[in-house]
Amino acid sequence: MKPDKPSSEDLRRRAEARVNSLAPPTLEDGSVLGEAAALQALRNVHELQVHQLEVEMQNEELHRIQQDLVQALEDYTELYDFAPVGYLSLQQDGRITRANLEAGRLLGVERARLMTRRFADFLADSDKAAFAAYLKQVFLAEPLKPLESRVPRPGAPPLCVLMEAALSADGRLCRIVLTDITRIREAEAGLQESHERLSKLAWRLPGMLYQFQLFPDGRTCIPYSSEGIRTLFGLEPEAVREDGQALFAVVHPEDGAALMASIQQSALTLEPWHRDFRVVLPEIGTRWLSGAAQPEPLADGSILWHGFASDITERLEAERALAASEQQALLERRHLSEVIWGTDAGTWDWNVQTGETSFNERWAGMLGYALEEISPSDIGTWFQLVHPEDRQHSDELLQRCFRGEAEDYQCDCRMRHKDGHWVWILDRGRVVEWTPEGQPLRMSGTHLDISERKRAELALAEALAFNQQIISSAQEGIVVYDREGRLALFNPFMEAMMGVSAKQVLGKLPGEAFPFLEGLGVPEGIGRALRGEQVHHPPAPWALAASGRSGWVSSTQAPLRDDRGEIVGVIAMVTDETELHRAQENEKQLEADLQHAQKLESLGSLAGGVAHDMNNVLAAIQAVSETLHLTHGADPSLLRFLEIIDRASARGRDLVKGLTNFARKDLREPKPLDLNALVREESELLHRITLQKVEVVLGLEEGLPWVLGEWGPLTSALMNLCVNAVDAMPTGGTLTLRTRGLAGAQVELVVQDTGTGMTPEVLARAMEPFFTTKPIGKGTGLGLAMAYATVKAHGGTLSVHSEPGQGTRVTLRLPSCAATGAPGVSPAAEGPKTASLEILLVDDDELIRASIPAMVESFGHHVITAAGGQAGLDMLDAGLEVQLVILDLNMPGMNGLEALKQLRQRQPWLPVLLATGHLDAESSRVLQQAGRALSISKPYTMEELDGKLQEILRLEGL
Repeated sequence: MKPDKPSSEDLRRRAEARVNSLAPPTLEDGSVLGEAAALQALRNVHELQVHQLEVEMQNEELHRIQQDLVQALEDYTELYDFAPVGYLSLQQDGRITRANLEAGRLLGVERARLMTRRFADFLADSDKAAFAAYLKQVFLAEPLKPLESRVPRPGAPPLCVLMEAALSADGRLCRIVLTDITRIREAEAGLQESHERLSKLAWRLPGMLYQFQLFPDGRTCIPYSSEGIRTLFGLEPEAVREDGQALFAVVHPEDGAALMASIQQSALTLEPWHRDFRVVLPEIGTRWLSGAAQPEPLADGSILWHGFASDITERLEAERALAASEQQALLERRHLSEVIWGTDAGTWDWNVQTGETSFNERWAGMLGYALEEISPSDIGTWFQLVHPEDRQHSDELLQRCFRGEAEDYQCDCRMRHKDGHWVWILDRGRVVEWTPEGQPLRMSGTHLDISERKRAELALAEALAFNQQIISSAQEGIVVYDREGRLALFNPFMEAMMGVSAKQVLGKLPGEAFPFLEGLGVPEGIGRALRGEQVHHPPAPWALAASGRSGWVSSTQAPLRDDRGEIVGVIAMVTDETELHRAQENEKQLEADLQHAQKLESLGSLAGGVAHDMNNVLAAIQAVSETLHLTHGADPSLLRFLEIIDRASARGRDLVKGLTNFARKDLREPKPLDLNALVREESELLHRITLQKVEVVLGLEEGLPWVLGEWGPLTSALMNLCVNAVDAMPTGGTLTLRTRGLAGAQVELVVQDTGTGMTPEVLARAMEPFFTTKPIGKGTGLGLAMAYATVKAHGGTLSVHSEPGQGTRVTLRLPSCAATGAPGVSPAAEGPKTASLEILLVDDDELIRASIPAMVESFGHHVITAAGGQAGLDMLDAGLEVQLVILDLNMPGMNGLEALKQLRQRQPWLPVLLATGHLDAESSRVLQQAGRALSISKPYTMEELDGKLQEILRLEGL
């Protein structure tokens, strides 16, 4: 303990004492002053010495105090840093200015790294607002309660800390003490969890947990009781918490006094209390309860019992019933012994320990023996007579009884009859006495001849085996469900169809074995069949993920009855409808294809009719336009409009040409064609028009068989397909053209792109005429339809496969031919005009008759017109002489072919130019047979007409 600091009076007394111990002062020469002077000098020196000593002692005291302060500071620093709680100093903005080591540990940061950081940054987000309010209250000097917060820790539960704060003396800093209360909160949580678990346990117990208190003055109460008090006593826990009289009020009047006496006895002896007693409850009646408790003396002189009570009414009733049953069983055993004595059952009694065995007369008689023939007998007698193959099984069953695993012994076994045959015996028995060590002592039982039953079972087994063979060989699914709706039979047909074995599904409910059966209504159907209904499930799709199988199935469920007519299960007949469904789907597809073909054919017929009228209109427009070109081509103001008319006419001509090609059902002049050469020619054109935006890849099979067809329509069809492919690749891609020969005299041409592809909805309508997804003015919708019509006219097929984002593949298959040669395409060679012709123009269309002559006459020819076939023949019959007849094919009344036949009868040498928008096979045949006849397609240009006229001049040698 450090000494107290001396006061100024103590210092002076100590200084004077030291001065007085010194010698009196003398002068320098050694003389002594006078008495008065000496006294004054002495006083002065004395005072100075006292002051000097006081200063020295004060310095010593200051040095000692300084050393004490340094030691105190070291002690404080050590206590501050190593204190078991965290200390923090915070500015008003929450920044940390000072912290001890424990604070750093609690906040999970080294102390040096805490400085200037905000304390709130270390708290859980949900606690930051509360801390901000708490800090504000500190600097307002308001009274505070400790604040509890959480400090998150990476990879670990957060710390729970309790902070107590105070304002520093100068009011500038907040001093906080942090205490780790994590374990306290964990203990509280564990205690709460334990309490909740105990409450749940008390709630679920089939009885009542309680505390019963008896006071010295005789008062009683039940401070605690579980929810079971409501069931056992019909009381609420609150009703007896202060006074227990309500509980004794429901005790049976005959048991109340004895019950209280037993409680008093336990209170005196502090022995455990136990009592069975009755209570009488309204609407329930009398119930037997059993209570047990352990007493505990309390400081106030009362006794507190902790116990448990339960309802034992059922147990007591069961014990009474058991006693009555045992008594009845004893009587029945005696009666049974008497009954067995008068029946055909053989009896036996076996001393298991000695092997001594006794049999009755019937036991011996059922094996053909008299009892004396097998006496004396023991267990060896039985072993000698039983079939060797049945001994082991019998012994196993006996051992189960001896081990207490089975109450009774029962075994079907064969025993040798006296005459040598085997008799089937039902051997039954039970251990009736045991040794004190728990070993079997005596066993009694019976023998019953079951040979007839075994023969019936064998016959039944053979019938079942036969039925099983039928079930296994059936080409229908057969499934049997038991009374619980569980699978009891699953024949091989079902195993093959579902791809699972019977072992995998037997014993399971339908939905467990095959989840899809829930959606098909099979469980509901089984329930109805078990009630006596017959249920039919129409064909429906199924799929089983476990086996990956799927298909279509129908089934019929019917009650399965035993020989007494009782329903013992459900039998289901299952039919695999997969192939039939596929055939029906194929038939539907064929019908759809037929309807599509009929639709296309109808549209083709319509297109042919429309094309005829449009050809005439366009021919007139084109003839007038080209005539005006010849006569007024130098007029710039007119030339611009003529060019617009030409473009519109050409566009209309292409559209009509598409219609006429679409309407074609056959070929005009089929010739052997090299399909590879046609593809190469188109690919060169594609290289030029795609500007290398699309890469064209060829995969042409060498030595490819030629096809019989027309170069122009096939070229047009291929070009349409290629243009569609290029349009589907706006940002570029690859167009592949591939050919190969197929078995069955066929050649395949594939046009495949890497474009956008088509959705299923668009693909379904892709070959419909006029259907297009392109903007208005960018496509007619005839490209794919024309290609389909062209391929069909060539006797081939066209199929399209496409998926969004995966491109499109069009496959053309055409019949091949053995002949080879150059394609039948040779443009007419132009030659000089050598003569002018007198021409008869026969056409029913007034526009044609008004426009074409001017165009023909611009070539130097002369044209006479006739409004129909008969009119033209009449003019020739009247003496008109011409060198050429331009004859329209489609005219009302007498058409062009009829007029041609009549003309050939009159003037077989006269050249004919047949003008038509569509030349079918019949027209081509008539034209070839007529001789000296050519054809030209409407609408035709001046150049095309001039080429035909030049060809006629060459043929005629003019």
